Amino acid sequence: MSLSSARRRVVPALLVAALAAGCSGTAEEPAPDPPPESVTELDPAEMALPRIDFCELVPEESVAAALDDAPQRSARRASDLDVQESGCTWRAGGTVARAWIFARPVGERLATRTTEQAADREGCDAEVDDAFGRPSVHQVCRLGDDRVRDRRAGLFDDTWLTCELAGPAEGLAPRADAWCAQVADVLDTAG
Repeated sequence: MSLSSARRRVVPALLVAALAAGCSGTAEEPAPDPPPESVTELDPAEMALPRIDFCELVPEESVAAALDDAPQRSARRASDLDVQESGCTWRAGGTVARAWIFARPVGERLATRTTEQAADREGCDAEVDDAFGRPSVHQVCRLGDDRVRDRRAGLFDDTWLTCELAGPAEGLAPRADAWCAQVADVLDTAG
């Protein structure tokens, strides 16, 4: 066998081996995008949120970050004929994280009326905007002592999503902002 003949056999064999190694799954997969830290990172007009039982989709890390502790208890409320929403509640110490969606489609008229009513609630400060759905409301209510409830609710196409964090006021606002952003993000099927 001549040297050139041997080369013709070795080069294709090396090429096949290299291609096989590249297809064997040894290449690193890209890291997932980090979860959003604020509702300002969301684009509600481009999001699609299904009306499903979503509690198991919410990452434990997001729940623990919202509660500033590992959850001690959780509860789930699934939709049926009597219950008009599907949602979840997690608790740790004196802090409660909740999220729920209406089980039926919501139109813009009902969403607008709901945001206006939330803005008029006594003991609460509220801002109606388009940051967490179109329309949406961000409501902060004083619960007594040093406790507050930070709630966001908004319309994503025809799905009404509400999320809230309630507990001691210190440090709660940024955790509530991240919590609501991450709940919406985990539900988004458009991304």
